[in-house]
Amino acid sequence: MASIKLFAASVGDLLAGNIDWVDDDIYVMLLTSGYTPDQEADSFVSGIDADEVSGAGYTAGGKQLTTPTATLDSPSHTWVYTADDLVWAGCSFTFQYAVIYRLVGSATPDDDNLIAYIDFGDDRVLSSETLTLDWNAAGIIRLGYL
Repeated sequence: MASIKLFAASVGDLLAGNIDWVDDDIYVMLLTSGYTPDQEADSFVSGIDADEVSGAGYTAGGKQLTTPTATLDSPSHTWVYTADDLVWAGCSFTFQYAVIYRLVGSATPDDDNLIAYIDFGDDRVLSSETLTLDWNAAGIIRLGYL
């Protein structure tokens, strides 16, 4: 899987406890190649959702992460954020990005905080296929300290 990049605002939100990886509703949405990531400027789903994919096997807003955990790996001085792999079945659409975000639950996505994104490098075209986001065994996100 391609590497994950954090949005600038999410780093502060994670450290300040404004985003709780374990207790908040964390989702992954898929975006087309029409999206151009801006780690400094992109903060909310409302600024990027125009490029969300649509098609068979995909529901707007994406999928919620299941079994999210945040664990301190003391030997490496790292917080490790993980969750179960995500699976979409019967997919017929094209995507290039997966964006991880915190769902606030309001009627609009204005307050839904972007956390991180994955750039797969080019269009991934699916035709009646199963898509699995198989997270790295070392964690989805790793935040180190020293």
